[in-house]
Amino acid sequence: MKITAEQEVLHRGQEIKLECFSGSSNPKSDVSWNMGSMRFQGVEEAPKKALFGGVSVVSRLYLNLSSHHHNQKVICQAYSPVLEEGTNTFYQLDVLYPPEFSPEQTTEVQVVEDEAGTIPLMVSANPEVLSCIWLHRRQMLVKGEDLRHQWSDDHSLEIRNVTRKDAGVYTIKCENDEGVNQTTVELDVLYAPSVKAEKDPVFVNLGGTADLICVADANPIIPGMFSWKWLGEEEVAIGEELQEDESSILTIHNVTRAHAGFYQCMASNGIALPASVEMQLVVQFTPKLRKGPQWRKVASRGDGTTTAELVCQAEGIPRVDFTWEKKGILIDLANPRYEERTAREGSFHTSTLRVVNVSTILDNAFFSCTARNLLGEDKLDIQLVSTNHPDPPSSFALVSVTHDSVTLEWIPGFNGGLQQRFRIRYYWDQSISFMYVDVFPLDATTFTVTGLQPLTTYNFSVNALNAIGESGHADNGAVLTITTAGKVEPDGDLLDDKTIALSGLPTHLTVAFTVVFGVLLVLNSLGWFFGRKWKNRRDKTKAERDSAVNREKSEGDVSSQSAVSNSNKYESREKINTGAQRTLLIDSGSETESNIYESYTAQLQEDSQYYYPTGDYKPSLGPHPEERRGLGAIPVNFESHLYEDVGDERAYKDTLASSLPSYPPFYSNHRQTPQAGDWRSPTYLQGTKRAEQVTNEQQERDYDLPFELRGELV
Repeated sequence: MKITAEQEVLHRGQEIKLECFSGSSNPKSDVSWNMGSMRFQGVEEAPKKALFGGVSVVSRLYLNLSSHHHNQKVICQAYSPVLEEGTNTFYQLDVLYPPEFSPEQTTEVQVVEDEAGTIPLMVSANPEVLSCIWLHRRQMLVKGEDLRHQWSDDHSLEIRNVTRKDAGVYTIKCENDEGVNQTTVELDVLYAPSVKAEKDPVFVNLGGTADLICVADANPIIPGMFSWKWLGEEEVAIGEELQEDESSILTIHNVTRAHAGFYQCMASNGIALPASVEMQLVVQFTPKLRKGPQWRKVASRGDGTTTAELVCQAEGIPRVDFTWEKKGILIDLANPRYEERTAREGSFHTSTLRVVNVSTILDNAFFSCTARNLLGEDKLDIQLVSTNHPDPPSSFALVSVTHDSVTLEWIPGFNGGLQQRFRIRYYWDQSISFMYVDVFPLDATTFTVTGLQPLTTYNFSVNALNAIGESGHADNGAVLTITTAGKVEPDGDLLDDKTIALSGLPTHLTVAFTVVFGVLLVLNSLGWFFGRKWKNRRDKTKAERDSAVNREKSEGDVSSQSAVSNSNKYESREKINTGAQRTLLIDSGSETESNIYESYTAQLQEDSQYYYPTGDYKPSLGPHPEERRGLGAIPVNFESHLYEDVGDERAYKDTLASSLPSYPPFYSNHRQTPQAGDWRSPTYLQGTKRAEQVTNEQQERDYDLPFELRGELV
């Protein structure tokens, strides 16, 4: 490889042409240029055939030379990507340029009076500097004229026993064969300062440059003597500080609204306490309207009875004025359907347009609000729509995460004209379905979901709801995937999923408790069943024993029964209708000590006639449990416990539920069986005639009884 230059002598500002020739290679090699950390793209010629069947490449590089290129090496490199090998060569630049002062050259030097001070000089040139001339107050300093002045080999000036008259600006001119260049350095002699603001307050337009000037009367005025401080609460970049003689200038470029406020200028030279002064910076800017989702839409029912308020809020200095348009036409505020209210608080200006009796057909449209001041204007389109479901939130993001909680945030969308709330939906790999959490408070835009598992990946989304419906999920249904952190024990150990699972109740204990509880439940049910069965058997035996005793008793008391029949009482001791006393149910569960049962039993033994009542059985007794005793002798020809209603031929059903256990019939020879659709006994016809006769006699006797004792008690 070889690099050649078209020019032999190189000067600053000149363009140099370098050619790099890469010899034969197969396949073609890639040629690149670089100088230090900088890389350049050369211009390649078409490859040419070369020795051994390969090709050669020529690449050209053009450079605009400056003093920074002096002594730099321009490297040309050829690389074969197939062989993964390469080679390179370089060309060292020798650029001629006049004296240049380093960017690090100091412009001010502070010296305490009666001490020695040095004004350094940082200059470079090619060829080397031939001479440098120092000027102070337009007078050239000559070697040997003042013994206090000494120059070093690098042309720096040293002044011994500095006095106040030595303070000021020193100009240094340096020269070589390529040209002349100069710089200035200010020498300040220190003494106690006093400061004042040149202008207060300072007005500046947004985006402009603000200069805050602090003037000091001090001796000396030194570099770094001044310091500036922003007195606001938030941190801002206060700009560049520049000191000129007894003044310090704070320059703020591209001023923003955050720069507005008070600044403090302090001057200190170390001789006495610092001095300071405050000044205010007022930033003037064009109106800036608030344009979030909640400001771009307003909802109303639009039924002609409601009022809609369109709010337009702008921030700006100086004063801001508003105008309103509807569908591009300026709104006449003299129209009684429109009313505007304005308010101002600091730099914030608010205009509220009230639309009275909103109609969906007439008023659902775009309204335009324009805010303007002397510096410019801003415009916002506000859409008046019908009340609807909310718009989806946006900018759904993670705030923080722990082992069992995740804190999320979002920006609300338009609420649809109603109060909206938010709902967070999440799921994980092991979940059967989505989990939902309603955000509280309703207007919160940051929420913490708790009760999560450590080291688990969850997928979150959020949407908005109001009384009409719900929106889609935030950010076009995007899902926020978050993995919770591991749980940290007090000793600092990180628990994994297995450790967390073992901390709960062991599974075998849970199974054991379940089995024991089931066995106890079964034993309790069996004990109740066998106890009930034993009690029924005991009651049956007692009933049979009482039946035999009552049978003997009934035979001796038949004759006396008729004499006292009108005074017989039921267990409640109420008067019994004489016309119904023969129709009391044998199996009604009533007390068997009453002579009614005995009289009726004796009659049954005599004529073996059955009575069939003509109406439903309606006893006047309240429901209460009665003592069951033996019923006495039961005739063998007594066929059924059921009384029959002749009118509808239905079996009688007792209206009082018995609290006593049921018993089997006391007889088995005349059971009711459903045969041929007729369950009546063989004596049905005979019994019917008897029933009609008794009914007629009963109706005649009932007229002789008091009203409350009349009836058809059977």
